[in-house]
Amino acid sequence: MLDGHDGVGQVIAARAAEEAIRRAKTHGIGAVAVRNSIISATAAYYTRMAPAQGCIALMTTNASPAMAPWGGRVKTVGNNPWSVAGAAGRHPPMVLDIANTVVARGKIYLARQKGLRSPRAGRSTRRGAPTTDPAAALAGIILPMAEHKGYAISVMLDVLSGVLTGSQFASGVTGPYQAERRSGCGHLMIALDIARFLPLPDFAARMERLITELKSVLSPRASWRCSIPASSKAATRHAIVGRG
Repeated sequence: MLDGHDGVGQVIAARAAEEAIRRAKTHGIGAVAVRNSIISATAAYYTRMAPAQGCIALMTTNASPAMAPWGGRVKTVGNNPWSVAGAAGRHPPMVLDIANTVVARGKIYLARQKGLRSPRAGRSTRRGAPTTDPAAALAGIILPMAEHKGYAISVMLDVLSGVLTGSQFASGVTGPYQAERRSGCGHLMIALDIARFLPLPDFAARMERLITELKSVLSPRASWRCSIPASSKAATRHAIVGRG
C-alpha cells in the first residue's frame, strides 16, 4: 500500500510501478495499491516500465465523474483509464492504454479552449440530448464505449482503483480542473515476472507469432493495414527519437 498524501500523481504512479516490478522480480508477482493520489496522466508511461525488466504490467486508475450509470443521466462514474504492457520479442512492446468513454474528456476541453464545436458522438447535455457544444458536453454526460459494457468496465476499475485501495471512488473523485478540492484518486499497479510462467525466449517467440498472425490478415482496402495495440504510437515515438 502506498499513500500519496495528495502529492504529484506522476511521481506517485512511477514509484508504484517501480515497487510492483521490484516485488515481481522477487516473488513472481507484485501488486501496489495507491490511495490519495491525483491524476497520473498517460497510464502507458508506467506500464511501459515493465517490459524492459522482463515483466508484464497492468495499471488501473479512477477519475472524476464523466458518465452516468447505465440507464441514468447523472454523471457518477469516471472514465477510469487502464493500461497493459508487455514485451513483444523483436517488435516494440505491445501496449493497451484506454479510457472507457467514447471520446477522451481532454479533447472536449481542448475544443472549448479553442472555441470549436465538437462532434455529437459520445456527448450529451444534462438532459441527455446530443450536443456539439463542448461546454454543454462537459456539464453533461460523456457516453461509455461499447454502451453498457464500457460502463461496467469502468465500475469494476473503480472497485480496483478506489474501493479496494481505500481512496475515493465514484462521485468522490475530483479532477485536475477542480484544483480547490482534494483529488482522492487511486491506482492499482500489478506486475508479473514473465520468467515465472515461461522462459523469456519462448514468450518472445510466442508474441512474435501472435503479431505475425494478426498482421497477415487481409484488409478490406488496399490502403489499410492491420495493426496491433500501440503499433502506430511506437512508430511515431521512433521517428521523434530519431530526430533527436
